[in-house]
Amino acid sequence: LSPSYSWYVSDKDGIFGDPVPEVTSDTFPLKDEYLDCTIRVKVTASPLKSAVYAHRVYTKDPDLCISGEVSLTRPKKPGLDMLTDTFKVDLSNIYFGTNDTKGDSTGYTPSFTWHIASKDANGNWEYDEDNPIQGPLTAAEGGDTLALDPLYLDCIARVTVTASPLEGAVYGEKLVELPLGNQSGIDLSIDAPSNLYEHIAINGQDEWYQGKNDAGSLTECLNWINGTAQNNKMDGTSVSGLAGRIFRIALEDDQSIGPLTLGAGTYASIQGGQGSPVSIIIRGNPNGHTLDWSDRVEINPTTTGSLITIAADSYISLTLEGELTLQGKSNNTAALVSVGSKSLLTMNTDVIIKGNHNYSTTGGRICGGVYLASDAAFTMNGGTISNNTVDGHGAGVYMEQGSSFTMNRGQISNNVSMTNYPACGGGVYVGANSTFTMKGGTISGNEASSGGGAGVYVASGGTFTQGPGATVTDDVVEE
Repeated sequence: LSPSYSWYVSDKDGIFGDPVPEVTSDTFPLKDEYLDCTIRVKVTASPLKSAVYAHRVYTKDPDLCISGEVSLTRPKKPGLDMLTDTFKVDLSNIYFGTNDTKGDSTGYTPSFTWHIASKDANGNWEYDEDNPIQGPLTAAEGGDTLALDPLYLDCIARVTVTASPLEGAVYGEKLVELPLGNQSGIDLSIDAPSNLYEHIAINGQDEWYQGKNDAGSLTECLNWINGTAQNNKMDGTSVSGLAGRIFRIALEDDQSIGPLTLGAGTYASIQGGQGSPVSIIIRGNPNGHTLDWSDRVEINPTTTGSLITIAADSYISLTLEGELTLQGKSNNTAALVSVGSKSLLTMNTDVIIKGNHNYSTTGGRICGGVYLASDAAFTMNGGTISNNTVDGHGAGVYMEQGSSFTMNRGQISNNVSMTNYPACGGGVYVGANSTFTMKGGTISGNEASSGGGAGVYVASGGTFTQGPGATVTDDVVEE
């Protein structure tokens, strides 16, 4: 550890100013001018980012002299055995992809990455994302075990689990506190137990899952789901309807799709059922792909609206994953993605929703990135929602009454709610009776020009819960 010291002197009313610049050591020279003032020392120690404080009133009474009784962490546990005090991922709790039995990793190769978060100077939890813990890990167990160190006390240990051939990742977090001891059973899951995917590869040879169709475009895939798939699976098995079925579409090139609506219009037959939604997973490959407008006209565009809309009451679960970018328009009239009631949007690592500018003067002037209708749900497991603007509320994410948003990881950044209309919630606008649960991730660099809540704006009756692994650097306003 490399401790550093900052010293502060209060006035007679106990108000502290800036640190005394000429003193940076562990010893502070006292002066008569400091009599009856309070001397405070702040101690930090790299690589810990949190700080601790001690303060004393300076008097001539020798019994009240300043001493160095400051502790960065709780005392090290006597006899701590670095080889047995561990966090362990319990693989028996994990569902692997299409396998229906917990702990069955047949066909999958799990890997593990560990990070440590500590509190920054503002009291926010911050992960050192660029420096995962390389060891000590138990190699014989494939890295599923983290040997704890007293250095991690009062920090959060996070494990990221990936399992090839799936590209998605899941996370588990746990606070490191005394007593350490062997600890296992970090609750994780990789996908949910389900039937085998009906897998469509666009111009590709991907045969990870049962069934395969070399389609030429995303719209061709959706046409097949909307039509032939109503009565047939890819293997020829007869079936009735789409409820409870899962379709995974693997992109092999960029796609120009124009505005499309799942559950209505051209794709009106793509419908699930209550408690049994139809699931559509769109995955970009590691080279990165973009979903863009077939009509990309920036000045006086003939086509505007949401690039992807899930119709109301259609019971659709849409997942975006892999290196996939949804590109907005600079002169649009709606959010880039709109989620209707009784449907779910899931956004995984490496997905980007960006660059949409909603200048609509009708419809409530809301949302640039992701719009959630009443009784819609959104889960963000990673990725980025950035550089969206709206002439109104909720440039990043807008939540209507009764919707829900869970943010496990990812970034919502550099979104702007502009001034030509009451503008609240540059990052997230939480409507009445809506629930935003932020377990992890970062909200930063957003703006709300006239209504407040650059990071998060919570309307009366809405609920915002920020967990220890989540960081909001912009202001939060609650009515």
